[in-house]
Amino acid sequence: MAVVGSSVTSDNIIDIQLNYYMFLERVQHPWTCLFAGAGGHVDGQPDAIGLGWIPYQGSGVLNTIANPPYRYAIGMYLFPDLDTAYNAALNGCADFEPLYMGNAHKRVDLRDRGAIVGAGPPTWFAISAGYSTSSQAELPWGPQLEFIDAIRDITDSGPSLAMSFCANCTAARYANLKFSRPDWNVFDLRQGLRQASTFYNPAGGGWREDGGYGFPLVPNQVGDAFPAANVTTNKVALDAGPPLQPSATGKCGPNGPQVAFRWYNFRQSTFDHTRIKIGNLTMDAGPGESALYWDVVNSWPLATTNAEFFTVLKGQPSKISPSESYTSVPIPPIIAQPQFNSDAEFQFTIYSFPCNSLSNRFVRVYTSSDLTSWRLLQPLCLSNGKGVFKDSQITNDNSRFYRLVQGDLHSQALGFTRVTVPSGKSALVANQFDKLDNSVSNLFRFSELSGPISIKKETPVENAAYAPATHTWNNPGMKLNPGEAAWLTNRGNSACIIRLVGDVREGFILNSIASGTTILSLMLPIPFSQYGSFYSDAFGPDPLGIGANVRRWDGTNFIDYYHQAWGWVPQVPPIQPGEGFSIVPGFTIPPDKPASWPMTFSGLAPAPYYNQLTITGLWIQGQDVVIGFSSVAGQLYALEFSDDESFSVWKTGPDIVGGTGDIVFFTHTNASRGARRFYRIRVYFRDP
Repeated sequence: MAVVGSSVTSDNIIDIQLNYYMFLERVQHPWTCLFAGAGGHVDGQPDAIGLGWIPYQGSGVLNTIANPPYRYAIGMYLFPDLDTAYNAALNGCADFEPLYMGNAHKRVDLRDRGAIVGAGPPTWFAISAGYSTSSQAELPWGPQLEFIDAIRDITDSGPSLAMSFCANCTAARYANLKFSRPDWNVFDLRQGLRQASTFYNPAGGGWREDGGYGFPLVPNQVGDAFPAANVTTNKVALDAGPPLQPSATGKCGPNGPQVAFRWYNFRQSTFDHTRIKIGNLTMDAGPGESALYWDVVNSWPLATTNAEFFTVLKGQPSKISPSESYTSVPIPPIIAQPQFNSDAEFQFTIYSFPCNSLSNRFVRVYTSSDLTSWRLLQPLCLSNGKGVFKDSQITNDNSRFYRLVQGDLHSQALGFTRVTVPSGKSALVANQFDKLDNSVSNLFRFSELSGPISIKKETPVENAAYAPATHTWNNPGMKLNPGEAAWLTNRGNSACIIRLVGDVREGFILNSIASGTTILSLMLPIPFSQYGSFYSDAFGPDPLGIGANVRRWDGTNFIDYYHQAWGWVPQVPPIQPGEGFSIVPGFTIPPDKPASWPMTFSGLAPAPYYNQLTITGLWIQGQDVVIGFSSVAGQLYALEFSDDESFSVWKTGPDIVGGTGDIVFFTHTNASRGARRFYRIRVYFRDP
């Protein structure tokens, strides 16, 4: 049984509806296909059967068809998230998606909104359009591509390479293979398609961004004009498929810097475990694990810059997956050991790769107030790859976030929020960071708790109280995770300052709202006004969409804000990082089915970095002077110099340098002979 995420709404045949018929005409064996939405008559075609679901696309649809009572085997054009697609695969349901719905030769990176943290094929089958002989995907392509496919092969006189037609072709090949290999699971069949593809190489290096594993040479009923590949009948003879979406992210660990390795296991029938190699170091994860945390404080700086991921299969000898370009993951710079020195100064330790003055391995420290736009604070050249950074300009900031950039590598985002609770008052507080186990004993370590404090969660009901005399909590293990909120009451005689510090979660971040939920928070430490930039579900109803009622606690009363068709009334709720709130969505939440509330954030996603013009260093090299400075890509710069201590006369150097978005250099030839010289950089504009 297969399901297409579409609906018959008229006699007009639209692209997505055609996939229903094109799948059925390509399978070589009896299959049933349904529309997820409404069925009905399409002119020139037999009646189509539909499930009548609304919405008919999205994670909820795939989750439903992959589980009892349905347990369908194939989904197409459903557009789920990574976890839903992976869980569906574990339940025997494979999901097929076009890489991109546009018909233009355009690179596509599904990490842009943060849903995918790693590279390479995702947990669904990502497909672009192309021929069996294509050397690259003929239309869109990108880091998540796995297969290319087309309605007709290259011998067709009028081929269609529409993206909206490509996924059903590979789904039909999968269906044909599944019919002949009934004992294979989704991952066995996926590996079979890979091994039958035009670019596959058992030694590795077959996967490519401009073609994935290529065109799977498994016959369809129509549309094929190629010799079929020989696919093994024994699943034990299959090669090992590499892990999906491997990533390495910096993390502020309990003992200092950590690297958080994450991946999705390629769970073939003979799967045993996942292996990670860093130079000569080998780490084996348990069979059920998909994350590993590595303390690196005693290993820094690292001798190698990449971690390699492998699937290990059972057997004697065991099989190990080959290296592909996406399975070698760079280890990023890391922010660790954050602390408040005072309410005017925040510091952390930087772990980056070593830099010398001309290596162009500067690490740049950026800050943000909303996780959207990032401003350069300072570029640093750390000779041993380690240094302490102090930010002494935080007095007026109740929240601030930090990120390191070194070349193309991005650290995790780390930050703080501050909430002041007056004496005798209560506040709705929210922790939106990951700080160790997120227990109150760890979260409130940097807070100023001068009197008795009580904290209470409502769903689930949990309480904790702080005794200032002993500096202890009566329930130290009580957790306050991102997405939760709690009432904090200050019973002391003076104001308390709640300072929360930690890593910002990355990737697909899922919260839920149960029927009867009273208080909660955004899962990211962002102002409420930025919510739309991080909400990620295009198919399900938005809990904060039209009809929602948000209630913000102002310290004494709840203030109501209503989301009308023309916007929020009386204004956008002025909720800031660190605050919880009450919400009534604009739709009914069934008692047995909490509403999904997904958001996404990733340090790999493109971000606007604002680099103010700064000289980062000056070196004398023989008779020359070398000046490094931060630049903006595409901008031109001129070097100006003066020997006059009054700075009244400036001369322009002979060269013009183009910016790259990184640190670039001027070399002032034979300029080191004088007694003194002063330099500055000027943005260069050509005369018309």
